[in-house]
Amino acid sequence: MKYEKITESEWQVMRILWDHSPQTSAQIIQQMTPIQKWSPTTIKTFISRLIDKNVLSYEKIGDKRSYFPLITEKDCVLNEMKSTINMIYGGKENFSTKHFVFYGNNDEAFIRELAPAIEINYVSLSKHFSFQFKDKQSIYLHSSQSRLFSALGMNQAPSWVRAASMWDILHLAPKESFTDRDPNRLLHHVLTTLVIQTINPSTPYWLQQGISAYESQWLSISDIKKSIKANQYMLEQLDFVERSDQFLQFREYSGHEFAYTFVECIIKTFGYPKLNLFIQDPNELRRQFNQESHSLREIWRSFLDKEYLGGVSND
Repeated sequence: MKYEKITESEWQVMRILWDHSPQTSAQIIQQMTPIQKWSPTTIKTFISRLIDKNVLSYEKIGDKRSYFPLITEKDCVLNEMKSTINMIYGGKENFSTKHFVFYGNNDEAFIRELAPAIEINYVSLSKHFSFQFKDKQSIYLHSSQSRLFSALGMNQAPSWVRAASMWDILHLAPKESFTDRDPNRLLHHVLTTLVIQTINPSTPYWLQQGISAYESQWLSISDIKKSIKANQYMLEQLDFVERSDQFLQFREYSGHEFAYTFVECIIKTFGYPKLNLFIQDPNELRRQFNQESHSLREIWRSFLDKEYLGGVSND
């Protein structure tokens, strides 16, 4: 469904209904009149427009209509921000699939490489996490890596920063930036992050990144083994995944590798249903896994000893 921008006047109506709903037009008019000297007819026109834009609906109670919002304030703000970003980055649709729209740099060969893979990966994520986006998601291909950094609010960043999820939009550097990583896997990573953030915005950063790394498989088993063997001292610290929620430091301290193995352990030991419950309420370890934190840590440590600390493979 295409989003239609809400005017400043219509926002006034939505704020009243976000504060309390359902309400009749008379109740809305009573609250709006002291704010703006609009006539009842004008306010009713705003209500009709919002219904036409599919952000407002009503139920009939007797001979009166009671109005209620069809979209949350957060989603409405995000849609407005997306609309602004579309304007800033040109807004020209280069290619569209069932669930995604490509904007920005019109690299047709790169888009043809990305489009089928992102659809397959989205189907996999939908199955694993019982999740569907309501609307098509935007993917911005930037003309250079420096343009990507700028979009993310960074003057400079390490060369490995080539994909990101920000403001519900997937950002990707140009094809030539991916000299040592598969762009489809990194796009899969940030798509997974967006899915997890949408399910529960309060999901801890380490858990978002661990799930995203595991689902996308952009880390090789050899890389993970080497990182864990080189940083075994961190295994003695229960808060290894909480060292930082800043992505640069998280990467520096092998956060992705450690979080990957924790998520892998959860999935292989308890299954995706338990992981989904954990995403929804990460503070309830005992209820989700029937384990205290120290017991769960021991399960994870045994998993590491068996799967990753027995030697470094050459795959």
